Amino acid sequence: MPADRKVVRLVSLSAAILTAAAVVLPPAIYFSLSYQREAGSVEAEAELNSQLITRIVSSNPGLWQFEQVRLSEYLSRRPRRGNAELRRVLDLDGNVVAESADPLPSPWITRSVSLHDAGAKVGTLEISRSLRGLLVHSGILVLVLLPVSFLAFQILRTVPLRAIRRSQRALRRERDAAQKYLDVAGVAVVLLDPQGRVSRVNRKGAEILARAEGEVLGKDWVETFVEAGDRPRVARELAALSHTERVLAHEYAVVRPSGERRILSWFATPLSDRGGAAAGLLGSGVDVTVERRLEHQLRHAQKMEAVGELASGIAHGFNNVLSTIKGYAALLRKELPAGNPHLADVDEILSASERAAALTRSLLTFSRQEVVVPAPADLVALVRKMERLLQSLAREDVELRTSLPAEPLRVMVDALQIEQVLMNLVTNARDAMPRGGRIEVAVSRRLLDAEGARQVGLDAPGSYARVSVTDTGVGIDRARQARIFEPFFTTKETGRGNGLGLAIAYGVMKQHHGAIHVESEPGRGATFTFLLPILEKGEEPVPPQREGDPLARERVTT
Repeated sequence: MPADRKVVRLVSLSAAILTAAAVVLPPAIYFSLSYQREAGSVEAEAELNSQLITRIVSSNPGLWQFEQVRLSEYLSRRPRRGNAELRRVLDLDGNVVAESADPLPSPWITRSVSLHDAGAKVGTLEISRSLRGLLVHSGILVLVLLPVSFLAFQILRTVPLRAIRRSQRALRRERDAAQKYLDVAGVAVVLLDPQGRVSRVNRKGAEILARAEGEVLGKDWVETFVEAGDRPRVARELAALSHTERVLAHEYAVVRPSGERRILSWFATPLSDRGGAAAGLLGSGVDVTVERRLEHQLRHAQKMEAVGELASGIAHGFNNVLSTIKGYAALLRKELPAGNPHLADVDEILSASERAAALTRSLLTFSRQEVVVPAPADLVALVRKMERLLQSLAREDVELRTSLPAEPLRVMVDALQIEQVLMNLVTNARDAMPRGGRIEVAVSRRLLDAEGARQVGLDAPGSYARVSVTDTGVGIDRARQARIFEPFFTTKETGRGNGLGLAIAYGVMKQHHGAIHVESEPGRGATFTFLLPILEKGEEPVPPQREGDPLARERVTT
């Protein structure tokens, strides 16, 4: 039952009790006092009459019972005291000797006095007086008090309720005003009770949690909303905070119903009641998910830039060494006559040089110093053309599906490099499903605003062609996702990969002003997505090399 209805019932019950007391108590008191007065009067009347009747008995001790006429006449002519009375004389056996002739309405009160002769009891005088008049007077008093009491009931009920409702309205206005102040705040505000349950949340807090206010109130904050990995730490920090008076600054992630995590920077402080006892915690938080993502992207970009410069230097130096090796090996092969047993050794040197040269080209592609040959291309047609090739990369126990739009998506790309990226992604997806599974390659158009572009690592908003490769494999944990695009980093077993496939894909996307990212959870597969700028109708194709890059058009020969 709502609290206001409980208050109304309590006030109404109290008013009813007071009103009932006002109606019942005065008539009851009047009846009690009058009853006592009547009882005393009857007793006095009985004593007085017993003395007079004793004289009659004494004058004729043996035959007084036969004086019925005389006794009845005496009893009937005694003066009444306002209420009807019945007087009777009884012998020792309880038989009526004489009585007054007046009728006696019920109810009545009766008093008895013994009759004596020479000290011996010879009979009883009994006087009964009707109480009907007293009851009538008490009833009249009740009827008189009823309208007055009803008016008193209305006053006793209405006045307190009005005062209570005025107080409630004032309290509600203050609460609503406070809630409005909280709702217009740009930070999340959460109030926890001593048990850690949410007793109040503002609009921003509910918005960050992606829940309605009613879905948040009453829930255990740590167990319901804090990300599982952060719960033990947050629970310890909040428990320690409740015994202090300091302000705690900490950062942790909350989880939305969709599974999306949002990182919040929190400030929490304990609350206490008037007695100084702990009354809960007050926390305010700012959603810093975008800031942390941008910081991560910046650190990742700086790290990849540094790794790219290192890879470029190594590739150029290694390429010079390879050029020397290949040159001398080629001269040696020319000088050896046909049938010389060392020709096979020289051919092996040249083959190893070619493999090493391919590795240097991969490093230069990652560092964005391998030349690209961009041209307008329909990405949908390119993926459709590769369907059979991609299917051949998958094993028999792996199902490959494609989802392609009907409309063409024109992009400015080096088609060979994009094909290489797709083959690398499908190969990685296949290797992530040792027991078979499903790979889905999907192409679609995606319009990104500035915020959406920043979140996926793109330089500018606009229309992008989105290509995703999704598998049902083992998935990738968060720690490995942070390094997945680094050169020579691989999640595969030793000997099954050189760790350059995703690094090359990262470099190709950067050369094409695109981006690539991964979404995955252990045991739930992975989705690699890359985005490329779409050439709209009438738009002049621009080669996607970086302006001012002196090595942008350098071709490495081996």
